Amino acid sequence: MTRKRPNFGGLNVHVFNRRVDKQQMFLSDEDYLEFVDLLESARRKVHIELLEWCLMPNHWHLDVEPEGRGDLPRFMELLCGTHAKRWRTRHESLGQGSLYQRAYKAVPVQGGAHLERLIHYIHWNPVKANLCAHPAEWRWGSARRQIDPTVGHMPRLKRLAPPVIEPMCMESMRSVTESMRRCRPLGDPTWTREMAERIGLTHTLRPPRRPPVT
Repeated sequence: MTRKRPNFGGLNVHVFNRRVDKQQMFLSDEDYLEFVDLLESARRKVHIELLEWCLMPNHWHLDVEPEGRGDLPRFMELLCGTHAKRWRTRHESLGQGSLYQRAYKAVPVQGGAHLERLIHYIHWNPVKANLCAHPAEWRWGSARRQIDPTVGHMPRLKRLAPPVIEPMCMESMRSVTESMRRCRPLGDPTWTREMAERIGLTHTLRPPRRPPVT
């Protein structure tokens, strides 16, 4: 049975997706630029604030704040649906199946230290992948504005995050990756449980099932 999408209206949300089978999605500067343009276009058409973003060769991360119940689904339909059609057309691969491995994943994030932890994670993604030495050097992410606030081809952000200097500690990284893996709200234990109950994500709090004994 397919679960209904939670109501993320008024929340800070970590949204992420990747290409099917983890294949490379952004093959050239043109691929990156097209997605960035679509990101700004979708943001203008839907009541949603964009806080941070980062595009990686085979996936991407967004930190957004949708205003109402249906704003995130509408935003993602505009962004992912249009992107998939244009990508297939440009790469002459229409009819070859889905571009994305599944529907996008979205996780609510508590403000304060937990939001800072997520932003840190998003910024340092290209560094962890050995694509650059510092987040601000990566052309395809919001950390770029830390060294050049006027850089072109950038969607408008709600606000500019403070500079990220040091890599995040392993404990912080694990909390974000576990949140992503389980699609579990990212916050302190009390907030996480209350949020999961509020928007119908209590199944993400259950411990993973043990594999059957063979």
